Amino acid sequence: MITSVVLGEIDKNSQSMQESLRQQEALNVATMAVQTGQNHLKMNGVEVEIIKKDGEIYVYEGKTEILHVKKD
Repeated sequence: MITSVVLGEIDKNSQSMQESLRQQEALNVATMAVQTGQNHLKMNGVEVEIIKKDGEIYVYEGKTEILHVKKD
């Protein structure tokens, strides 16, 4: 029983870490896209789209907005 609980928590932690790494990779790809002036970049299994308008930058991974930056 205790082993099951411990293994379950390890699995949850592993899944959480994988999601965190995927999000970090998406932000890394987005950074590369912005730095190289690209509006679309696919790398390491991550695809991002950069939309710039009205002094703002929107970063999407698929249909999900992962970053929004507004210049003051």
